Amino acid sequence: MSTIRIMAAFALLLSMVSIMYSAATQDIIISISPAQIPPGTVGQAYSVWSVAYPDGPTYYWKLSDLPPGITYRVVNSYLNIYGTPTNAGNYVISGKVSNGYGTANFTYYLPVRYSKDVQDTASASPSSSALKTAPKKTVVSTAISKVLGTLTRKK
Repeated sequence: MSTIRIMAAFALLLSMVSIMYSAATQDIIISISPAQIPPGTVGQAYSVWSVAYPDGPTYYWKLSDLPPGITYRVVNSYLNIYGTPTNAGNYVISGKVSNGYGTANFTYYLPVRYSKDVQDTASASPSSSALKTAPKKTVVSTAISKVLGTLTRKK
């Protein structure tokens, strides 16, 4: 009779270990934060950090299709996308994050634009080669109209 009890206890122990093992190896849902990243500007430093949830084992990150001048690194399971963008455009960054229990694929949309200051300067001032070849009268009237255009009259 004691042999039957020992075998029953052993069977119960095995089933408990099996349940614990299956619970520990089930896939988990991994969430990424932030869900969206901010836009970048050509020639200006860019940096954004991402984190995966739930907390737990080390996360491994892999990104592809980054804009020129942008790269990434992983620091203590946190993702840092950083650099200085060199080309304007709308970039679609594909990513994958995983740990020992699950994997998540994600996409970040990163628009990179020229700064407003660069666009305004480029469109507001005539090129230096155009000024060199223009008659002096045109250069002077262009300079006067620019100055007068910035003044406002008070009534």
